Amino acid sequence: MTSLHQYISVIGCFQGCVLFGLLITDSRVTTASKLLGVHCLVIGLYLLLPFVTTLEGSSLSWLASLGFFIPLCFGPLLFLYCRCAVSSDRLRVLDLIHLAPLLFGYAFNADTLWFDSDGFRAWIVGARPPNLRVWLSEYLLFAVALFYFAKTIKLINDFQEQARKTVSSFNPNVFKWLWTLVLGLSFVWLAKAIMAFGSFASPFMFTFSDAVIVLFIYLIALAHWRNPTLFAVKELGGSESVLHKAELKEAPEERGLLDDETRANLYELVTQCVEEQALYRNSKLTLASLADTCGLATHHLSEILNQHSGRNFNQFINTYRVEFVCERLRESASENFLDLAVEAGFSSKSTFNTMFKKLKGLTPTQYRKQLDRV
Repeated sequence: MTSLHQYISVIGCFQGCVLFGLLITDSRVTTASKLLGVHCLVIGLYLLLPFVTTLEGSSLSWLASLGFFIPLCFGPLLFLYCRCAVSSDRLRVLDLIHLAPLLFGYAFNADTLWFDSDGFRAWIVGARPPNLRVWLSEYLLFAVALFYFAKTIKLINDFQEQARKTVSSFNPNVFKWLWTLVLGLSFVWLAKAIMAFGSFASPFMFTFSDAVIVLFIYLIALAHWRNPTLFAVKELGGSESVLHKAELKEAPEERGLLDDETRANLYELVTQCVEEQALYRNSKLTLASLADTCGLATHHLSEILNQHSGRNFNQFINTYRVEFVCERLRESASENFLDLAVEAGFSSKSTFNTMFKKLKGLTPTQYRKQLDRV
């Protein structure tokens, strides 16, 4: 173990424990925060593995064999974190199934871990595996990582497709960051697999790969600590998220920070801003960008729309978009629906059709036929 690797391990372990404490004890803690905190903790503990492998004959040498299987929970934790961060979902009892790879790893090698921990430790640092099951365990680590990376990629892709149907309610950068996180870690794990099973292994490459993994996770942890709903998408598939539903269940007497008159005046300001600049025609418009344009705080704008107009941001903006399409159809009923939808700010035909039917009670085709009869 090189001195550089020792420094990275010590710093990484310390930071992992600190971030765990910050994310778990923060007053704004969410399920995703807790999962990310646990992820930081287990990474920190795993980084101690190079140290305990040097404890030959020590009463603590068994820690090396236990620490070897910790990465079996990296994939499940990343998957659960992404799911809870995007959808503000909670953990369910069924999620305990994701502990299966870790428990299987220990159970599969229980006799070796208990009776031959020194042999297991020696194998970790380069000796021959004490038996076939121990040798297969290394393949198990990468197989589980590959399986969960595939699940996480599918999860993010599915959420992104759903979010596109409610284009007004999310920041596209949310998914850019998630793709960066997952794909970056995928490449690191691929590099570690090549080193483990190929002829490219070197102390520098092992040190570098560990440093990249620590950097990725800890940067996301710090960003998430600063903003616990960093990756939250307020609506998915046209339905409100768990987080938004929880907000709606607050006590009715909690009316927000603004009085009725102030909300009414600011609502006029917002509508004037949206109408004069035709902001609704921007398909990438978000609550945050609209608030910034109007010179308001995001939480104030959300309060104004919900409590004064009785509509959330998505409904507010899509009402303008549908009215834009209707006005154009009244001017020329022969115009192409898809062209009008894109010009109005919709990003997909399905979203346009859904919102049009919801707001007008008719499909676009039925509305056009009604105009023809007038």
